[in-house]
Amino acid sequence: MEKKEVINLLSKALSKLKYLQSKPYNKDHLDEISWIFSVFIKNYYKVRKEMTTDELAKTIKKRSISNAEKAALIDISQKLDNIKYQIKAPTKAQFSEILSTFTKFIKIKIKDEEEVKEEKKTGFFKIFGRSK
Repeated sequence: MEKKEVINLLSKALSKLKYLQSKPYNKDHLDEISWIFSVFIKNYYKVRKEMTTDELAKTIKKRSISNAEKAALIDISQKLDNIKYQIKAPTKAQFSEILSTFTKFIKIKIKDEEEVKEEKKTGFFKIFGRSK
């Protein structure tokens, strides 16, 4: 996936999450967050869409990404699983927590991708000692 496509994917995910934040709490929004997360990991990390947290952990363990990123992905997945499989309906606090965690993660990924893109742009000039 090209950097432009990656940033576009991240921006779309962030936009959808912000849209959910702007809406009044609805327990059905959890399904939307889960769907956004599934589509995100499928496209960004190239993993199957429907995975348990344990399967996701095993899969990303093999990836060359930071331990913090691995931990954040597993944390989001576990929170989604815990909320989905509890007996009672998710609370507004649980919804807000998972939405906040996932939104922060996406914002960090966008910043990381933009920094990598900027480094590639300026890399030539850094090598030859010229400023842009």
